[in-house]
Amino acid sequence: MFSAVLITQRGEAAARVARTCRRLGVRAITLSSAKTGVHVDATDAVVQVDGESISAEAVLAAIEETGADAVHPGYAPDEELARALEASGTPYVGIDPDVLTSLRSRATLLRVAGAAEVRVLPGGPAQDAAGAIAIADDLGYPVLLSGEGATDTICDDDDEVMDGFQGHSWVERALPRRRIIDVLVAADGEGDVAPILDLEQTSTVHECPAAALTFRGDGEAIREAMFDVCARLVSKLEVVGLVRVRLALDVDARFFIVGVELGLPREHAAVEMVTGLDLVELQLRIASGEPLPPKVRALAGSGHALGVVVRAKDKHAEDITDARWPSSPQRSVRVAASVQPGSPMPADDADRLLTVTTFAPIRHQALLTLDRILAGLVIAPQAIATRDARALLGNESFRAGQYDNVTIERILSPQS
Repeated sequence: MFSAVLITQRGEAAARVARTCRRLGVRAITLSSAKTGVHVDATDAVVQVDGESISAEAVLAAIEETGADAVHPGYAPDEELARALEASGTPYVGIDPDVLTSLRSRATLLRVAGAAEVRVLPGGPAQDAAGAIAIADDLGYPVLLSGEGATDTICDDDDEVMDGFQGHSWVERALPRRRIIDVLVAADGEGDVAPILDLEQTSTVHECPAAALTFRGDGEAIREAMFDVCARLVSKLEVVGLVRVRLALDVDARFFIVGVELGLPREHAAVEMVTGLDLVELQLRIASGEPLPPKVRALAGSGHALGVVVRAKDKHAEDITDARWPSSPQRSVRVAASVQPGSPMPADDADRLLTVTTFAPIRHQALLTLDRILAGLVIAPQAIATRDARALLGNESFRAGQYDNVTIERILSPQS
């Protein structure tokens, strides 16, 4: 096990990683331009840096100063830093720079998926709007425009592609009614790969395990097929650590690989509450050379968890003076705060104030608890954005697990 870990993402991510480090007897170090904050209070040492951005040079200097023998990216791995750490011989927990680079290319992901014999949505690269229209006409509408730095956009005809194209680099066939399911997979340095659990995402609420599978008679069979596909894909990537494979599920129960991400998922609390795992500990043990523990290979989750990221309506508002929420039974609620009274909002957390995750033996109980916590949440003097989440949690279709992207859009659309 490492003796000291430098955490490069400030705010809630640093506090989360530091909590596990302390339990394992590992020294946790953060970088900060602020004198106070959740990351400053949670870690054992702080290296002061200038400005909001942290360069690879600043990280290497901090390693030299503190004697850290590993670096943890929090939730946000950096490609430039990954290369610099590789050159210095310092482990970057859960991140392979070559894989990180390749996953930014949709074409590369398609090649890897093809080698693993897993299904992807057909599509191709676009240089401009005219090229995107040509691909769309070949694929058939609707199509999805995507690309690094651009908002994903679904288009139903040539005019919408022309109007919506804003630097997108990829066009693929869109699923008219889809549900997004992530499968978290762990891989060690000996080539062993083990799916951990599935997580369903909407624009506002995430839940684990996926309601799309929980409420289907054939849900367990679909889950096993997803796990098999994701394990094959991760094996082809030859990466060590945690890998989140994103799938789109259509109304006919067909699923397609639509993305892959490395590292600790921001929604880790839901997975941990259902499985009993500490995902940061698992990351650190794998990165230090240990094999996957037997309990991960034979994992059986229990219960249900739902989570919401609570955002500030104005991320430039004054510092927090009060943060509180209703009390709850132990283990049923986890609140991961990015802010604390008297401290500025960490730059790395943008407008994310905190993440609330609730757990219960059954989904409906966890859902009601989450709604109760959001209803009583106070972050003063900030105005918080919880309307959409509570609209979903109070909707009958969502409560029954019967929703997709179209349903979510209708629930969240302003009423005329």
